[in-house]
Amino acid sequence: MKGITPIIAIVLLLLMTVAAAGTAYLWFTSTQGRIQQQVSGRITSTGANIQFQITGLVCDSSSNNISFYVRNQGDAISAGTWVLTAMYTNGTTLATATNASAVGTIETGGIKLIYFTVSGMESSHTYSIRVNAPGGGEQSATCTAS
Repeated sequence: MKGITPIIAIVLLLLMTVAAAGTAYLWFTSTQGRIQQQVSGRITSTGANIQFQITGLVCDSSSNNISFYVRNQGDAISAGTWVLTAMYTNGTTLATATNASAVGTIETGGIKLIYFTVSGMESSHTYSIRVNAPGGGEQSATCTAS
């Protein structure tokens, strides 16, 4: 009996360790899932009120610049990265560009000029432009490069 007691003690310690690790794993995964749902809800509600209009769109093939004014028609658009996708009219992507410059916050009713550099534009070609604002919101427009 003396030889079996240490073996039983080791087996019991191993079982308790595995049970504690399993309990910790289940608790961490459920907590992570709950936090992800809460954050996802906040991001969705933030993006739901981002509304803007693109005006004054200019595609300049000689300087490889696309510029436009953003008129904010919803809640304030926080400072962040704007994403522009330039596509040929058949839907093929020419380029994707980001603008992380100091655009800053655009308050409700505010207007700001935004520039992107997109190489590969050719004069007299028409392009579809899709603009994604930080925090949500998307607008599309077309322009003919000069």
